[in-house]
Formats: sequence, structure tokens, C-alpha cells
Amino acid sequence: MARRVIESGAYTGWDEKAFVRAGDLGSVAIVDALPADSPITPLQIWAVLLLVRTSFECLDVCVQSTDDKEPKVTLLLLEHLRIHESPDAQSDVEIEDAQMFVLKQTEIAKHAK
Repeated sequence: MARRVIESGAYTGWDEKAFVRAGDLGSVAIVDALPADSPITPLQIWAVLLLVRTSFECLDVCVQSTDDKEPKVTLLLLEHLRIHESPDAQSDVEIEDAQMFVLKQTEIAKHAK
């Protein structure tokens, strides 16, 4: 599912339903779906950030696993994108915004316990 979204940029309600319950596990699927032999395009960065945001938008209610509420893989993924894949300053800003969103959602989930 993540591979299709990243390769095509097409995003459906089924994708949202799966990723909204994922938390950090969504980033595991994203890492597995990223092309290993070519640089990531701006469209692919957009798709990755969309999936990351979706994975963390309902963290406090929708994600059941406590481990998946901690953004360990997600923060590593975003750092990798920023350092190695970001083609321009706008992408850097979007990656930074996604990182801040993830950290904010993580804090909200911690206080919702």
C-alpha cells in the first residue's frame, strides 16, 4: 500500500484508514517501500510526508500499540529525507513541519493517557 502511494502519488480512503491506525509502524512500511536504487523525487517526498502525517494525526485515539505511539523510525526517516533526499529549501521546510507535527501529536498522546 505504501509503495503504491509513494510511486504514484495516488491516495485513497483505504490508504487513510490503514495509516491513521499505524503510528510509527507506518514509517516502517514507508521505509520498506522507498526506492533503494534511485533518489526520491519531490512527488515521492510529498507522498511520504502525507503518509507520515496520516500515521500520526489520530495517535492518541486510533493507535493501539504503545510502541507505535513513539516516533522512533519516523524521526529517523524524516532526518534521512532532510539530509540525503531533500532537493530544495521548500522540501526542507515541509519535512521540518512534518517532524514538528509528529512531535506535537506524540506529546498530545502522552498526556491523553
